[in-house]
Amino acid sequence: MSAGTILVVDHHLEVLSILRAALTRYSYDVLTAGGGEEALDILASQAHVDLVVSEVLMRSGMSGPALVDKVRESYPATAVMLMTGFTDQQLDSSVPFLEKPFTAATLVGRVRQALVESRQAAEALQATCETNRALNRELKSVTSAVRQTIRQSRQKRSERFCRRLREPHAEIPIVLVAEDDAALRYSVCHFLSLLGFTVLEASDGQEALKSAREYRRRIDVLVTAVRMPGLNGLELANALAAERPRTRIIFTTADDVDLPAEALRKPFELDDLLAAIVGTLSNHDSLSTSLW
Repeated sequence: MSAGTILVVDHHLEVLSILRAALTRYSYDVLTAGGGEEALDILASQAHVDLVVSEVLMRSGMSGPALVDKVRESYPATAVMLMTGFTDQQLDSSVPFLEKPFTAATLVGRVRQALVESRQAAEALQATCETNRALNRELKSVTSAVRQTIRQSRQKRSERFCRRLREPHAEIPIVLVAEDDAALRYSVCHFLSLLGFTVLEASDGQEALKSAREYRRRIDVLVTAVRMPGLNGLELANALAAERPRTRIIFTTADDVDLPAEALRKPFELDDLLAAIVGTLSNHDSLSTSLW
């Protein structure tokens, strides 16, 4: 049974031969490479290499430390070790180091230690990943439960609000809908009208601003698409805010952008639109008195 697969990298053929013989005696499968580029080719073609042991100084091509960096980047499950007879080299302290000359027993002992430490690190990493996955699953479950609770709470608030709209002498909210998508505009306006809202509709920003200026009563909420031909939703909201500062704004958009007021991401559920309107109206002083 193999004790593991070791790739030894050195430009000296006699060194490769000696190391191969020493490691093979202890049941290791040994691969050899005369340089860093050859070592990377071997790593790319092998199913798995447990440890790369490389000379620091190569006759040509990449150095041992450069090879170690590439192995760590592309093969994180493979352990690494450097060896050299030049002790004045500045090496990464996190990389195991074997000083030449060394005995076969020292080589095998350091190889065994490197493999044990690599397996322990892999097991610790796997345990950490499992813990993180479990925490992520728990977080998703809690987040889903919170969202469901919030949705149910908003739904109940919307139902209470709509029931009070049907009471005698209730003050009916007035909503201006600016949307250039005719099908969506019809759905929104029809939905709000059925619930008891007074709805004004416009196919673009310019028409919405004209309707607002001609309408003599208050407008409680503007529901506007952001992207519209001509006067866009942001320009419409700014113009309307200057003339009707008490009008609340709700944007609808398919873009992931920051907006200066509440926004619904398209496509949205009509119940979510209702919840947004009810939420903004709950802070509207004149309507709060009569409907809440």
